[in-house]
Parts: sequence; C-alpha cells; structure tokens
Amino acid sequence: MRLWIDDIREMPSDFDIWAKTANEAIIHLKTNKITFVSFDHDLGVGMDGNDVAKFIECLAHDGQINRLKWQIHSQNPVGRDRILVSMNKADEHWEANEQLSAMISLTAQDCI
Repeated sequence: MRLWIDDIREMPSDFDIWAKTANEAIIHLKTNKITFVSFDHDLGVGMDGNDVAKFIECLAHDGQINRLKWQIHSQNPVGRDRILVSMNKADEHWEANEQLSAMISLTAQDCI
C-alpha cells in the first residue's frame, strides 16, 4: 500500500492511504502493509514528517519493518533535508539487515 503524508495537498490517485498527521502515518506504518511513502515535512501543529521518518529509521534499525520505497514531496528545504537524513539511515539499516540475513542463511546451509 502507498502512503501519502500531507495535511494540505490532495492525495494523488495512485496512493492508497492519506495520513494528515504524523500519528496517523505511524498507525498505518505499524501494520507493516505500507510499501511506499511520500513525505511532506510540515504537518500542522505537533509532530512533523521527520518524526515519521525517524520512527521508520528506528524500526528499520531493529528489523521491525519491511524495506520501504520512499520520496519526499515537501517544499520545506530544511525539513526535506532532515527527512532525507533519516530515510538514508533507514536504507543503511535495511541493507545491513539484508546482508546479515544472507550471511546467516549461508551459514545455516553449511550445517546441512
């Protein structure tokens, strides 16, 4: 499922879920059914798009969320950069977890 995170811009027709707050986005991400996320940074009062990206980064670190494809559509340059840092770290965690899984799989085959 494709998640659009934005409190103002209308959700494009090729997305499935529209989250207007960070909390709504996090609820959907916890289902582990999201495959793609498009981020806005500014989401009104409270948490922002980077809070969502940091949540994803944390889950990716712990191997608790499947790898996501993502993009940033925010017009806020500072917010865009903050999301980019968090999501690049999430990508690094997913890559490390995938490499570890591959190594464990090879080791297990050696035991057979």
